[in-house]
Amino acid sequence: MLKALLAAWEVPAPDEIVRSQASVEVRYVRSGVRRTLGLWAGRPGQLGWDVWAADEELNGLAPGGWKFMARLRVKGEVGGTADSDPEQLCRGEYPWPLAGEALDSRLVDEGRKFVEPMLWFFEDRADLGRLLLARDPHKPWWLGPEFADNTGSWQRGEIFAQPVSGTSAGVVLAVILARHTGDEELERLAMNNLSDMADHIVDGTGLAFRTVVGSYAEEFQEWSSVDLSDLAQLAPKRRRRRATTT
Repeated sequence: MLKALLAAWEVPAPDEIVRSQASVEVRYVRSGVRRTLGLWAGRPGQLGWDVWAADEELNGLAPGGWKFMARLRVKGEVGGTADSDPEQLCRGEYPWPLAGEALDSRLVDEGRKFVEPMLWFFEDRADLGRLLLARDPHKPWWLGPEFADNTGSWQRGEIFAQPVSGTSAGVVLAVILARHTGDEELERLAMNNLSDMADHIVDGTGLAFRTVVGSYAEEFQEWSSVDLSDLAQLAPKRRRRRATTT
């Protein structure tokens, strides 16, 4: 089924295929970016697909592997809700391909139209790094229904890309990538973001943006490949407990 589907979508042979009980990941690595096409089981008898991209080298350093990463979506795409029919949504769910039967026409048409533009959305890791700075600090950082307004994302053609990380974490991640690769322009852009939003109060924290950036720098320094001490000094000072005598 996978071979027939990739042929129908006219995508090149993958560098790697990773299978699990409920999903298949078709991976390509180009210009330092791992581009992944995921196929997964939806409701009984249904199939779904998704595309995401990550920095091949640095994403492996970060615990959980969800830091230097972006999700790709189609213009006008709406996530399924309890009241919606996934079969009627763009990139919702499709009938599971059965051996000996023709592939679902919507599955073929939408995959052929969108998969390749999603896979090659980013030119290289520097391109991905700049997306890390695209988040709007006034919007929630998590992915969810608010994705429909495409806030804090990039658009190229009908495809939107949005970083998985939040705005303050994105500044630190962009600095890590910039210093790791020697990308001075990316570091300048990250520091400009920090300066421009320094006094903005981050929703749900009551803390200034610069302080939250400092806290992330402290946390990420544990696995970072570069020094982040200049950013970590922005973190709130921890109070020392006074020694007590008995």
